[in-house]
Amino acid sequence: MNIWSQDCRLMMSFIFLFFSLKVAYSFEFDPRALAGIDPSELDNVDLSAFSGESGQLTGEYSLEVTVNDQRVISGQKASFYLDHEENRVCFTSDFIEQLPIRDRYYRTLKRDVIHEMNGKACLGLENLDEAIAVDYYRENQHLNIQMPQKFLHDIDEYWVAPRNRDDGISGLVLDYSLLWNYNNYKYGGQRESSTTISSYGSVGANIGRFRIRSNYQYSRFNNGYSQFDWTQTYIFTDIARLNAKLYAGELYSRNNLFDSVRFKGISLYTDEEMMPAYLRGYAPQIIGTASTNAIVNIKQNGAIIKTVQVPPGPFVISDLPSYVSGTVEVEVDEDGVIRSYQVDVASVPFLTRKGSMRYSINIGRLEPLYRVDRVDTGLISADASYGLTSNISLIGGVQHTTNGEYRAFNLGLGINMMQFGALSIDITQSSSRMNRSDEWQKGYRYSFNYAKLFTTSTSLNITGFKNSNIHFRTLQNYIDMKSNSAHLSLEKERISISLMQYIKPWDLSISASMVRGRYWNREKLTNYNISFNKTIRQGLLSGSSINLSFAKNRTEYGMKEESVSLYMTIPLDGSKDERIQYNSRYSRGQKMWDNQLTYRSNAAFGGNYSIATRMLHHHDYSRNTEYSLNGSYDRNTRYGRLMTSASYAEDKHSVTAGFDGSITVTQHGIATHSKVMDDDARLIIDAGASGVTIKGTHNKTNIFGLAGLGIPSYQQMTYRVDNDDIPENVELLDSVIKTAASDGAIVYHSLGAVKGEKAVTSIQLVDGAYPPFGAVVYRHDGVKNEVAIVAEQGLTYLSGIDRHAKFTVEWGAQLCQLKITSLEPSALQNLTCYFNEEL
Repeated sequence: MNIWSQDCRLMMSFIFLFFSLKVAYSFEFDPRALAGIDPSELDNVDLSAFSGESGQLTGEYSLEVTVNDQRVISGQKASFYLDHEENRVCFTSDFIEQLPIRDRYYRTLKRDVIHEMNGKACLGLENLDEAIAVDYYRENQHLNIQMPQKFLHDIDEYWVAPRNRDDGISGLVLDYSLLWNYNNYKYGGQRESSTTISSYGSVGANIGRFRIRSNYQYSRFNNGYSQFDWTQTYIFTDIARLNAKLYAGELYSRNNLFDSVRFKGISLYTDEEMMPAYLRGYAPQIIGTASTNAIVNIKQNGAIIKTVQVPPGPFVISDLPSYVSGTVEVEVDEDGVIRSYQVDVASVPFLTRKGSMRYSINIGRLEPLYRVDRVDTGLISADASYGLTSNISLIGGVQHTTNGEYRAFNLGLGINMMQFGALSIDITQSSSRMNRSDEWQKGYRYSFNYAKLFTTSTSLNITGFKNSNIHFRTLQNYIDMKSNSAHLSLEKERISISLMQYIKPWDLSISASMVRGRYWNREKLTNYNISFNKTIRQGLLSGSSINLSFAKNRTEYGMKEESVSLYMTIPLDGSKDERIQYNSRYSRGQKMWDNQLTYRSNAAFGGNYSIATRMLHHHDYSRNTEYSLNGSYDRNTRYGRLMTSASYAEDKHSVTAGFDGSITVTQHGIATHSKVMDDDARLIIDAGASGVTIKGTHNKTNIFGLAGLGIPSYQQMTYRVDNDDIPENVELLDSVIKTAASDGAIVYHSLGAVKGEKAVTSIQLVDGAYPPFGAVVYRHDGVKNEVAIVAEQGLTYLSGIDRHAKFTVEWGAQLCQLKITSLEPSALQNLTCYFNEEL
């Protein structure tokens, strides 16, 4: 009998089995239903594992689960049992954990066991309340649970309750950015060159639920001067039930009502990222434009907090570190020409739900980035928001230095005005003196913060303050005065407005921002930005986009900049992979008109590249026009992201190369992958073999069989393996990865790889008989996994065959073990199964 005919008969047998289910009232499978099997084999059949009651949904199902018609889980594994001839879902503890049920009801359910099934306890979800209904729809394997809202959290399908978060495993981490820059230029008739190498990133370790991180910055210049600084070293962990984080070490204070300052100590604060999306606030963004491939540095208090390489055109940076608050300085470096402006990192009004509290507490000693001996004092800082009613929150805070030279108190209200938006108003009193013997200098700050989300496409944020006199000091002002810093700026007033608007009928997006500030000891500061972005959907230019931006900036040091920019992108042959881009920017402050025409391709050489010509016309006394050729190439790899650019002009040549990446070391091996930002989590996938691709990413498993990627914290994420790209000698028991990680976690997930030879074999017992039809084959390799079922005349398909794996065949109370002596194909065609006494 050939293998093909045996397979056909086996398939027909299972078809008869399936239809016999429909007509039996209470059944054990009748071997006569296996009409395709030789009659002489009918006595050697064991199908007790498939016996059950009529109508019962036997086996394990993968379900799409909704609660009150809102999707909460995809691919949830579940089994059914019969209760009074009715199928009921076995709600195991693991299943209940995935539902958005409040903790107090979850604890009640764990004590209510109503059925035992396959060694697992089924909990009485429907016993909680008579209004709870569970409906299963066989046609699409959809389970809908209807529950009164009092039992549930508000549903956010991507948010995961603390009890379901993965704190990960222990390991070592390195997240790094490398940047090399070369410039060759004419200066005073002489040709000069400069080379800069820089790097910044973080090294650290995870030990249980604790994460240790140390941030570094390094720069080396062509004159031999180099500088290396450990800018921050700290340890942190989650306190999940409080939606809070605890940090210790060199920190920036977490504040909702005061600006951040650097100190050494501990910080405990409520973290919005741990909350569902509907409870989170405004995510600050840095918006700007670049004429060429540029480097954007974001600084605060003299320290670089983020560096990003951007292509020509508008850019948006929204992933700022969570500790950043107050005013930041943005530097756009374009071939050595630096433009800078300030942005207020504003937040939504500090509102809290009724009866709840959000807070931050900072205790330690002030420690500016560049150590100054004269600022030597302890710090106590705290602020909080308490929900008095559904629409009113009481807010307040205090900052105090232990040397008795600075203190500030804040008190205010947050008001939810429903359809009119949200508003907070507060007053801060500061008292400061340079020495304990001096008199106190007091001042007041009157602040407000307004936010309104008109629709999903329109948002408005306004924040501002006014200081009563020159004696009002922020804590950073006090630090600058104590250290005689040249950066001391005493503000008088400031207002910041940001507006985002999308007009759907026109496919037009408008973003506008304004910052105006006045100082007691500086000039007036202004920053205006407005941008229009139009997408063309029809006609000759279908798929094209046009961006028109206007900017006017004036710093407190008197530097002025006015510019208008036009950016147009046209796809070629309707393809998103190839396009032509035209950029034009006129700068009144720099007295130049910049034009650039660029060809871009997203599907060449395994990455993205561009080639551009540029004309730069100077409107100053020189009236010169410069022509240049430039290009760029970037590529995402399994090791990280490569970024390169080059520019050639008569008087200046430049080359820039950068690489971002991460390395994660655990007990399972070393994983190299794209850079993990800040304190985010990372996922390490163990496929047991190299070359396995993770869908939707550029990651493939390395020689250790590992692939890594950065993942968002506190969110349900699903990743899949590309099953068409698995090595021939590997089979995966699990190709879908679901995870929800706590911040900074190293989450490890094994795909249960079975590695080894594959064979269609016939299994015989020592006496020449065959194991019964329906016997189950298990593979033992540290874990017992079901890998096959025995068919007619012992016919079986086995995978993962090697000299170390152990295979057993089990039916009823019987068990025998396969003996594999050779991996040659001829030796695998027939295998003998031995009982223990025969081995």
